[in-house]
Amino acid sequence: MAVPPRPDGGFDDLHGSSDAIPVVEERLSVSKRRRSKGRVRISTRTEVHRAFAEAELDGNSVAVTRVLVGRVVDSLPPVRNEGTTTIVPVVEERLVLMKQLYLTEELHIHQEVTRSSFRQPVDLRRQRVLVERIDPESDPS
Repeated sequence: MAVPPRPDGGFDDLHGSSDAIPVVEERLSVSKRRRSKGRVRISTRTEVHRAFAEAELDGNSVAVTRVLVGRVVDSLPPVRNEGTTTIVPVVEERLVLMKQLYLTEELHIHQEVTRSSFRQPVDLRRQRVLVERIDPESDPS
């Protein structure tokens, strides 16, 4: 047997009682908020330490020696090398009954390679980073 509705929209049970059991529903509401769990302080410190710059340095030294020759030549002698010595002929023209090429001297240029060690102190900088965590309970700000 069907139970007819009441004029207020409710229902009576089969015995005419209007006692009803309330139905309850829970709903979930989620929200978020920003909360500080602490801060971080980052600082840098520049340190200077002494190091040595070292290198092998090569250099040349030159010694020029004048060697008197004093002889007549038919043509200009070429520049020549004898080992580590470069020989540059020096000539002049002299007026005689005929014109002659006269070798007056030679320049003997001797080269010597030298090697020396070089060492000089230099200051080198390096940065260090320090990261500190700051607890929000102990931070006054």
